[in-house]
Amino acid sequence: KEGDLLKVDMVLGGPIAKSDLNVSKLNFNNVEQMKKYTQNFTGGLADSCWAYAVGKPSEEVKNLMDVTKEAMYKGIEQAVVGNRIGDIGAAIQEYAESRGYGVVRDLVGHGVGPT
Repeated sequence: KEGDLLKVDMVLGGPIAKSDLNVSKLNFNNVEQMKKYTQNFTGGLADSCWAYAVGKPSEEVKNLMDVTKEAMYKGIEQAVVGNRIGDIGAAIQEYAESRGYGVVRDLVGHGVGPT
């Protein structure tokens, strides 16, 4: 419904087979090119996802999106040589909790391929 969050990967590869969401302006080809580049040229694997508000989001949804984005940046700041994955997760969790949100503790990773 209007104002809800809809992950684009739900439209493209997930449970929503048909949607009124107009995604024609989004360039999904760039995402596929990035995945192919990392696999073919670096030997790595990549994954990405976006979240968009459908229609006019409520203040609650806008706040959740803003806090989530900033938490991601707090985690990225910790992605430096010498730090551990736990440092990234801790930064994300601390920021989210300081804003009244939590993190999912038992559902982690994206499973982009063999590890």
